[in-house]
Amino acid sequence: MKRLAVLFVFVVFLFSACDQQKLPKNTPIDRGVSKSLNDTRKQSIGNILYTLILNIPENKNEAIKAGGQIDFQLKKNEHDLPLDFDVPEKNILRVIVNGKEGAYRFENGHLILPVSALKTGTNEVKVDFMVNDKALNRHDDFLYAEFFPNKASSVFPCFDQPNLKALFSLNLMLPKGWTAIGNAPLRQSDEGPERLLFQFENTKPISTYLFGFAAGKFEKVSKEKNNRSVSIYALKSAGKNLVANQDYLFDLQFNALDWMEAYTTIAFPFEKTDLLLLPTLHHNMRAHAGLVYLPEDLLLIDGKARPAQDLKRARLIASGTAQMWFGNLVSAAWMNGEWVNGMLSDYLASKMVNPSFFSIYHELEFVTNHFPKAMAIDRTAGTHPVQQACENLDDADLLYGPITVHKAPILFRQLEKIMTEEKIRAGLIDYIKKFSFANASWDDLVAIYDSKTHDDMQRWSDIWFKETGMPEYKAFQEFDLYVINQYDQNLNDVIWPQGLDLYKKWPEGWQHKEVWDDTSRFEFPIPDMVDIVIINWNAYAYGYFFQNEREKYFLLSKRMFELDPLRRGLSYITLWENLLRDNLLPLDMRKALPVYLTKENQIANISLLLSYYEKMFWRYSNAQQREQWAQTMEPLLWDKILNAKSPEEKKAFYKTFIKTAVSQDGIDKMLALWRGEVKGIDLDFSDSDQLTLALELAVRRGIPTAKNIPEDILEQQKQLTKDADLSQMIDFLSPALSENEGVRNRFFESIKSPDKQLNEEFTVKAVYYLHHPLRAQSAEKFILPSLEMLDEIREDGGFLYPDRWLAATFYGHRSATVVETANNFLASHPKLNPKLKLKVLQAIDPVQRAVNLETEFEIEN
Repeated sequence: MKRLAVLFVFVVFLFSACDQQKLPKNTPIDRGVSKSLNDTRKQSIGNILYTLILNIPENKNEAIKAGGQIDFQLKKNEHDLPLDFDVPEKNILRVIVNGKEGAYRFENGHLILPVSALKTGTNEVKVDFMVNDKALNRHDDFLYAEFFPNKASSVFPCFDQPNLKALFSLNLMLPKGWTAIGNAPLRQSDEGPERLLFQFENTKPISTYLFGFAAGKFEKVSKEKNNRSVSIYALKSAGKNLVANQDYLFDLQFNALDWMEAYTTIAFPFEKTDLLLLPTLHHNMRAHAGLVYLPEDLLLIDGKARPAQDLKRARLIASGTAQMWFGNLVSAAWMNGEWVNGMLSDYLASKMVNPSFFSIYHELEFVTNHFPKAMAIDRTAGTHPVQQACENLDDADLLYGPITVHKAPILFRQLEKIMTEEKIRAGLIDYIKKFSFANASWDDLVAIYDSKTHDDMQRWSDIWFKETGMPEYKAFQEFDLYVINQYDQNLNDVIWPQGLDLYKKWPEGWQHKEVWDDTSRFEFPIPDMVDIVIINWNAYAYGYFFQNEREKYFLLSKRMFELDPLRRGLSYITLWENLLRDNLLPLDMRKALPVYLTKENQIANISLLLSYYEKMFWRYSNAQQREQWAQTMEPLLWDKILNAKSPEEKKAFYKTFIKTAVSQDGIDKMLALWRGEVKGIDLDFSDSDQLTLALELAVRRGIPTAKNIPEDILEQQKQLTKDADLSQMIDFLSPALSENEGVRNRFFESIKSPDKQLNEEFTVKAVYYLHHPLRAQSAEKFILPSLEMLDEIREDGGFLYPDRWLAATFYGHRSATVVETANNFLASHPKLNPKLKLKVLQAIDPVQRAVNLETEFEIEN
C-alpha cells in the first residue's frame, strides 16, 4: 500500500501550475517530427523508460490529470532536446529535469529541454500535465487509447517516433467498477477511498504508437491451453453474445498463436494475449503488443455464423496475431514503411486461415477485393508510389490509402510467384530474427530476398514499390505476329517488369503461354485461326489492359461465361477500366450488366458487378437513362432478393436495390420492407439496417415517385430504434436529409463551426446524404467550403477523416462545374499539403471521368 499512497499523492497534490522561467526562443522547430529531428534523436538517445499515471474521472467531460517520468540515456549533450507534446501550453503544469524545476521552451507541440539542464548519461524528466484526450476515445463507461500513427504525443510527452523503442510503466487511477488492460500484465490493483489504482508491469521495448491501454466497465473471459492463457474483454452489454461466441474466438486465437510460432520458429514475443472487443472501433483491427482491439459487431455473431462471417473473424484474429511478430516485434523504422507490417500480417493471415474455408473461392476474392480498389487510385492524377517520401511524421496520416492497403498485397503476391513460397518464408524468418525488438524497412526485407535469388529483386522492387502509377498494355495482331506494347501511363518511360500469362482461344480450345515482360514491345508468332488472346489469364499481372474490338465483343457477349469465375472477375475489372478510359461505350456496359448479374453465380463477382452497377447508375448515367434503366434493373434486383441462393447474395442484392431504386414501384417496395410487410424475405434486419433503409427513403422525399413516403419517416424510425447511439444519429442527420434546401444549407453552416465538437461517423454520413445524387445540384455550393475545411477536418478528426470527408463530398456529383471548382481550389492554394492535394485529385477523378463520358457519348442521351 505504500506505493499506492505515493501515487495518490503524486496525482492529487502535484497539479499546481508553477511560474517557471521560460527559455528564450532560438532556432524554431517545426510541428510534428521531421526526418532530421528523428535521425538526430535516434543517434543520441537510448534506454528509454516512460512511467505514466493517469487519473481518469468517471465523467467523460472532466479533464484527465496526469504525471509522467521519462528516464533515458543521452550519448552526447550538445543541443537543446525537444520532447514531443502536442497539447495547449496551458496543459503543462510542472517540469522537473534531473531533480530541478527547470526552464523549458514550448513551441509548435514540443516541450524543449535546455542543454544546461541535461547531461551525458542518465537523465530523468518529470512532467505534470493535463491530458489532451482526443486519442483516448472517451465514452460514458469506457475509453481506449489509439496512438497510431503519431498520436501518443497528443496524450503524454514522449519521443514520438517509431525507431525509439521504449519500456512503458503504466498506472491508471479509475472509478469504482472499472477495470483496465494494457500491453503488459497487471502487477497489482489497489482500492483507495474513492478510486481504484491499476499498476502494470513494464512492457518490452515497443514504439510509442504501439503503446495501448483501455479502461471501463468490461467483462472478462479467459481460457488456458498448452500452458498459454488468452483473455477476451468486452463491454457488459455484450452479455450473452460473448458467452455464445467465446469458444470459437478462443480456438481461433490459440490456433493463430501456434501457427505463427511454427511458421516463424520464434516463440510468442510478449507476455500475454488479450483481445478487446469494442463497439466504436474506427478500424477493423488494431494490434498493440499483447493487446488487440477488434470490432465487437464482427466478432460477436448473433445466431449461427455463416462461412463468410467466420472467415472474416478468423482473418481479423489471424492478422492481429501476425502483427505481434511483424509490427510489434519488428516495427517500421519510419512511418512511411508501416504499410509493410499491414501487408505481411494480412499475407500470413490468409496463409493461416484460408485452407480451413474450402467453400470460398479465395483467389477470386483476392482479385475482386484488391485490384479494383488499387486501380481506382492508380488511374488518377493523385496516385503515388507504395513507398512514399515522408519528411515529417505530421504527414503520417496521409500516407495511408488504397495504394498501400490494396496494391502492396498484389505486388507481394507477384513476389511470391517469382521467388516461391518457400523462399518468401525463409526470408521472413531471417528478417524477424535479425530485427527482433528493433526497427526495419521494406528495403531491409528486399535485401534479404535479394540474397536468396539470382534475380535482381532490388531493381524489381524499386520500380514497383517506388515508382508512381502502373503499366498500360495494348495488344494487336501484326501479320503473323501477336504484339504487346507496354506504356507508362505517367510518360516517365518506366518499364514495369512482370509475368504475363497469355491464353489463346483456338476453334478447338485454349492454349497457354507464360512470358516475362520487361520490354516496351513483346511479340510472338500467332496463326490466323486464333480467335482471341487474353493477356492476364492467371490474374497476377497488374495494369491497364486495352481491349480491342474482338476482345470486347467476346467479353460483352454471353460467351464471357465460357470463362471460369476467376477469369470472369478479372474480365469485369478489365471492362470497367476500359469504360473509364473511353474505350467502351456506357451503353454497352448498361446492356451487359443485367446479363452478367442474371448469370453470375459467384458472390465475389456478384458484389463487384453490383458496385459497378451503382456507379454506372448514379455517376455515369443521366436522369433519363436512370429512369429507363430502372425499368430493367429494379425487377432483376428484386427477383434476386427473393430467390438468391445464399444469405450473402440476398443481402448484396438488397443493399444495391435500396441504394438505386427510383421508380414508384421500387420505392414502395422499400417502404414495405421498412414496415415489415414483405413476408418470407429473411434478410436478418438489424437496427442499423432498418435505419439505413429509413435514411435511403428519406433522401428520396421530394422526387415525384416518392409520394408515399411519410414526411415524418425519421421521427417514426426514431421511435422504433432502441439503440441510443442510433437515436442520436437520427437527430443529427435529420436536417441533412430535409426536403427543405434552406434547412440543409443551415445544417452545413453548423458543421463548419470550428468550435463545434462533431461525431466523425455522423458527420461523414450527413455529408454523404447532403451530396446524394438526388440532391447533387443543390449541394454544389458546398464543394468549395468543404475543400477549404480540409486542414481543419484533418486536425480535428480521426485517422481517415480527410479521405472519408472527400469521398462523401464528391460522391453524388457528375458535373463540369464541380470539377472546375475543385481545380480552381487547387490552383488558388499552392501551399496546400502536397499529400492532401493528392487526396483531392483522387476524389475528383471519378467526377472528371463522368464529365468526359457525358461529353463524348452525348449521342446516347
